[in-house]
Amino acid sequence: MPFGVSTHEFDHLQFLPVLERMYRTNRIDEIKNYASFSQVDRFRKELETLEAFGIHKELDIRLDQSQDSKTAARKLTDGKVDIILSVSNAKIQETYRDGQNRKRHQRKIRHAFIESTVFRTNQTLAYDPHHPPHCLNCGGQMEAESENYFCPYCQSHYLAEAYEYKMARFFIEAAFHNFHYALFFFIPIFLMAILQVKGILSEWQIGLFSYLGGILLAILFFLALIKGLMAIIRHQGVLHKIRRHDPHFSGEIFTTRLIDSLARHPEILLAGKNRQAEMSGVICHNITGLQFERYERKGSLEIVECRGKVDALYLEGSPGRVRLRERRKKITLRMARNYGTLTPVHYLPDQFTCPHCGSHQVSDYEGGLVCRFCQTEIPVERIDWVLYNL
Repeated sequence: MPFGVSTHEFDHLQFLPVLERMYRTNRIDEIKNYASFSQVDRFRKELETLEAFGIHKELDIRLDQSQDSKTAARKLTDGKVDIILSVSNAKIQETYRDGQNRKRHQRKIRHAFIESTVFRTNQTLAYDPHHPPHCLNCGGQMEAESENYFCPYCQSHYLAEAYEYKMARFFIEAAFHNFHYALFFFIPIFLMAILQVKGILSEWQIGLFSYLGGILLAILFFLALIKGLMAIIRHQGVLHKIRRHDPHFSGEIFTTRLIDSLARHPEILLAGKNRQAEMSGVICHNITGLQFERYERKGSLEIVECRGKVDALYLEGSPGRVRLRERRKKITLRMARNYGTLTPVHYLPDQFTCPHCGSHQVSDYEGGLVCRFCQTEIPVERIDWVLYNL
């Protein structure tokens, strides 16, 4: 089931009014009920970045009346999670205003794709929701707390797997993005037609140019085909090497992890900019066309080199004089983790068990993790992928 099967199991359009209110109120409280921990964290960092430049965002989404029939969704199982990829058509208007409500930037997309990815574990729940288990830290009887569990004795919090669908990725894509490049194919045809009408080129010359142009296009097509096949072979080769010890490695979880890492380290996307004279900021929206290029073992680490295109909003200047622009940038990154580490089940957020004292606690994914009970410091690369050589 490489491309999944069509499904109507989940309606991702329920996110839209919540997102509009989130940007209008500049608060993330309501979206927490719909989104995963990592996606909520990305929304929080986006709002914080905009606030640092004195900017607020207005999101206007207009769906067609027949939108229900135009929403496409595919369901597939990848690694340890069930995934639903949903796409809907809409008209989008994003407006960025400063503190005086002056418009600083606006993006209008008449034909937009609203794309979302929701995850749900397909593993057996670690805890029975009707009979809360005993605390793994102190042995006390835990109490149910919404979908999660809470120990009233040692204050430990436990989070069950995402047994309900939670939004793990959300982004807006222009349906005809980069379509203008197709115009380059029509420019030579248009010029030859003008030259023929004016009598500068004869009919046999037009035929000769058409023949040579056809040969050139055929060569370019086969070169692009060979390049694409080589990229697929490299990508599958890296996947095979990772899955030798991690058979349930999830490419979707890896992509989400990479987007999370860029949201926490936006300076990677600002490399080479002069940030002494003015403030610079970036909001990473999405990564497209992610391909694995190379895999290597270095000491205890396994390192993956990957390439893709990052869709981001760049901000420069200062509050009151900020400049904003959308940009798609090619980027090459390396991610690393300890060899033998397994892809974690999709928790909200992920959890880990201390290897020294056995305590069970929530991971915050910021720097080295310190056990709250025995104070043992645990490098994040022993739990999940991290950016390598920033």
